[in-house]
Amino acid sequence: PSQRDGFFGVLSSLCLLVGLLSEAFAQTPVPGDSITGTVQKLEAVGAKILMREGKPYRVDFRGTRAGGKAVLPVVRLKRLGSLDLTGCRISDDDLAELVPLSLGQIHLAETAVTDVGMEHLATMKTLSLVNIEDTQIGDEGLAKIVTLPRLGDLRLKGSQVTDQGLNRLSSVTNLWRLSIGGSSISDESLKHLTGLLKLSGLTVTSSSVSDTGLRTLSATANLRQVTLRDSQVTQRAIDQLKTTHPKLTVNLQRSPGRPSARTPPRTASARSPLSNDSGGPPRT
Repeated sequence: PSQRDGFFGVLSSLCLLVGLLSEAFAQTPVPGDSITGTVQKLEAVGAKILMREGKPYRVDFRGTRAGGKAVLPVVRLKRLGSLDLTGCRISDDDLAELVPLSLGQIHLAETAVTDVGMEHLATMKTLSLVNIEDTQIGDEGLAKIVTLPRLGDLRLKGSQVTDQGLNRLSSVTNLWRLSIGGSSISDESLKHLTGLLKLSGLTVTSSSVSDTGLRTLSATANLRQVTLRDSQVTQRAIDQLKTTHPKLTVNLQRSPGRPSARTPPRTASARSPLSNDSGGPPRT
């Protein structure tokens, strides 16, 4: 009997030990739930991870065409400086899943997200940069994200935002950088920017913006750099703007094969008596 009691005593102790070990293992995160495991999962689908001070800072999915299922493990990182989802196959519902992530910058260019998804984005109060270039997001979606308290860099080129929608930018008092462009952008668009006192960088692409629109920027005192791509602006208008903004750099760019905007001829009264009508050298 004493041997049998000893055997059952050892067995009981072993069972207790196994139970304690099982409980401990259950409380230990599996590799897939740890930061290292999450990084490995993201890298497995092609994401590039930039580390800072030993922690993930930037996750870049560009070129991967990743879907929501592949992207959403990023939420386990809890905090990121930047998340680039350009070209990913994500939806408005996927954006809702990203809301718990503390995030500084998000790039949603060339995705299928819509105005509905911007409602989720508007709850991510730590965002300072939002890139929705080349999307179907329009005025309704813009109205939602301009409420972000830290928004300073907004990229709208190729979106469905119109002249009327840009009027809402007047409430974005911290905006220092803006990118707009597309067939719906005109001289009227630039009128809505004059109240942006911190705006220092502006890019306007593929628009009907002309010299008239550029002249309205003279009221934007802190502008330091303007890039105009495939616009109707002439070099003469740029030179005139720089007389009132001597620290301003203006880059005028044309796509190959696209004609440049013609500088309007000066009136007869403004011509020098030594100049000829052809614009050539003065007659002697």
